[in-house]
Amino acid sequence: MAVYMSFNTFLSTFFPSPGKENLGEPERRLHLSHNAVQPLGEAKDEHELAVTFAQLVNSSTKYGATLCPGFNVALGKSRWDPNTDGPPKVAGAFYPADDTPNDGLPHWGKQRLLIDFTVGGPAADPFDDEDWSAAARKRADRYIAHALAHQQRTALYTLLVNGSSIRLARWDRSGVIYTEAMDYVESPAALRDVLWAFSRLSCEAQGLDPTATPLSCEDEDYQLMDEFAKPRETDLAEGEGEETQIPKASKKAPRVFAYVRRMFAESIQDEGPRYRLLVPKKNGRDGHAFLVGTPTFVAPGAVGRATRGYVALDLEGGRFVFLKDTWLPQCEDNLDQMLEGKALKKLNKAEVKNVPTLVAHGVLDQLTQTAYYWGARNGRPKFQRAYASYTEGLTGRPASVTTSRSYGTSYSARSGGSGSRPASLRGFRHYRIVVEEVCMPLHSFRTGKQLLSVVKDCVDAHCEAYKTRSRILHCDIGDGNILILPTLFKVRSGLYTVKWKGVLTDWELAKCMPYIGGELPSPRRRRPTVTGSWHSFAAAHALDNPYALAQVDNELESFLHVLHYNGLRYLRHECTDVPQTIAAHFGEHILEDGRVQDEHALFPYPLPRCQPLKRESMREGVLHVANPPRWDGGLPSGGSELRAAQEKQGAYEFYVVDKDGFSNMHPLNKVLRTAMRWVSARYQADEARILPLLRAPYARAMETHEPLRVLMDEALAKQWPDDDRVGDQLEQECVILGEEDKSLVEVQSETQESVGEAVADPWLIQEEGRTERRVQEREKPVSEEPPCKRLKRDEPIVYRPSVFPSFMRGLRLSGRRSVRA
Repeated sequence: MAVYMSFNTFLSTFFPSPGKENLGEPERRLHLSHNAVQPLGEAKDEHELAVTFAQLVNSSTKYGATLCPGFNVALGKSRWDPNTDGPPKVAGAFYPADDTPNDGLPHWGKQRLLIDFTVGGPAADPFDDEDWSAAARKRADRYIAHALAHQQRTALYTLLVNGSSIRLARWDRSGVIYTEAMDYVESPAALRDVLWAFSRLSCEAQGLDPTATPLSCEDEDYQLMDEFAKPRETDLAEGEGEETQIPKASKKAPRVFAYVRRMFAESIQDEGPRYRLLVPKKNGRDGHAFLVGTPTFVAPGAVGRATRGYVALDLEGGRFVFLKDTWLPQCEDNLDQMLEGKALKKLNKAEVKNVPTLVAHGVLDQLTQTAYYWGARNGRPKFQRAYASYTEGLTGRPASVTTSRSYGTSYSARSGGSGSRPASLRGFRHYRIVVEEVCMPLHSFRTGKQLLSVVKDCVDAHCEAYKTRSRILHCDIGDGNILILPTLFKVRSGLYTVKWKGVLTDWELAKCMPYIGGELPSPRRRRPTVTGSWHSFAAAHALDNPYALAQVDNELESFLHVLHYNGLRYLRHECTDVPQTIAAHFGEHILEDGRVQDEHALFPYPLPRCQPLKRESMREGVLHVANPPRWDGGLPSGGSELRAAQEKQGAYEFYVVDKDGFSNMHPLNKVLRTAMRWVSARYQADEARILPLLRAPYARAMETHEPLRVLMDEALAKQWPDDDRVGDQLEQECVILGEEDKSLVEVQSETQESVGEAVADPWLIQEEGRTERRVQEREKPVSEEPPCKRLKRDEPIVYRPSVFPSFMRGLRLSGRRSVRA
């Protein structure tokens, strides 16, 4: 992730060299004396250091010259990100002199060079190798990710001012290139030449994306976005089942669903940055132009694909479209991976339903450079080193380089330092794709039947894609890649109804599985991926065997995990500990001592491993819950011996219930339990090393799509409750309705009073051959029966803060909120 480069080499590589003809002309650069920088080294806190630094850089001579011509430093008065914990930290940035803010707010869209002020010494230096600097690395990663999410950039330069030392760094999607810490108080020429050289860089050399043009209030495109954001009478309601008459549409007033225009209006409010993005065409000379505001989705992290989604305005078509901006890894060993645009083009040509419709796509001529210079450190192309040396200060004394083992333990493994085997650093290329459909996220479903119907549509799309001549597998089934698209269906003349359909999107990891001599797939091994939320919803077999071939049964198992996750989070059920259960099935790998492994501790990042509870659930065919409740003092009222035995063994199962607490009346349980029996039979056959042709039919049911599709169709044909959604149970506690007292009771502790009568599920009695689950005996407060009667979403609820923020970032949950300036 990180590559060390000397200070002189960094300047000569990324900043323009002054040249021999300019070395004898010191008037081009101001003279910076020791007396001028001495107050910086004597600063007592970050605020004093930042204010003194800004005054030094912004002050001009009598001729109007400054240390960084054309740029000024502006400081932020408060915490740079309101969502972060900890005390406020002073941060600043270089802005163009004619566009420097003076309100004390970080205008992220205008920043050119970020400055991080600190006086904490090695502990506050993210590139120091001491153990206590790990917190500084995490803070730096969040800081850079926040800045990159608000700008269209190919790279970002940062300046760390740590007391009397400075350190330069260049960030891109492959990692970071950093220098040693230079003592600018002892050698002021270092600080002077850095600022002067940066001022001479062009916008593209400073890391700004040349294919993204920022818009100002005076631009016509800016005003056009405001005009399209206003609601119109021709907008259609997106509620399912609503009958409406289609109004006449024209090119100036196209027919649009109301939620699409609302999403676009939200992306351009609060005076956030707006851009005119270009997507290259076939000829490579010009591009297709789209207008975008704030992204509706931002992938977390500063390094990686950095996927961002926009509701964009197509200038040529005068319509709303969805634009995805991402960085694709350059993998020489991943030959079976194709561009998402090419995959969609094949699917559209084959008329596969429930997949996005391609508008435009193209790879931009932009590559990350960190991986190249990492290769230079490990015997690959060398970089030049020609710049004025700072081995002597202005007074002729040797200039000390204040670096505490500049690339040591934590970062040596990342950069291939001494004492470690050089790690593989991946390069990335910039890619944009545009599709016609602007969809709603899956969590917008209103009933359990809608959830299953949307997932069923995506299973159909997955089946049709695999049956095409190219045999395309999606290979990235997850909660964020299954979307909802309201669609119009004609009822009678002039009258239409709205139906919610599922759309399977994000085909960027799709692979073709060609035939070789019959039914055998290609022997090429797929490279495992740790990006996105693939590992959260991946099959247990795929996580335990990351280099195995992509298989249909693993893909179908991922659809079951999506149903399980959304059922746990939004539907009424008898699971008493939703956050722990979700983390145990979909979260990070938890160590033996209960700690979550630090993703910054090792590089390359370790491959995601299957959660023990997920693996056990797939093998036994039971969706176990975490921390199953146990009651002291005998059976609960209305309980059964079977239920008490399950509680004693710890085999408590997740199932959805209706408002009366009955689980056998909910069709979703039949889908999950039947499919889990198929999955369990498959895993047990794998353990017994039974050949596929010799397995029982139910052990091979997941090898094709038809059994699961028929199972889902049968469930959708049954009677469903229309109030089984109770709200988001991951970030809130639901309200319980008692049997004797119908008043609302707030859940404030683990002890709950007077709840509804528990009803045994007769389907469970017919189950045989369940493996007993080992459970650690621990003391738990005495509780009553599990809550089976939760109120609907619009009734009073009691909120509590999330207990798994890192897991939510892994599932892209934090990226769903819009990014504001």
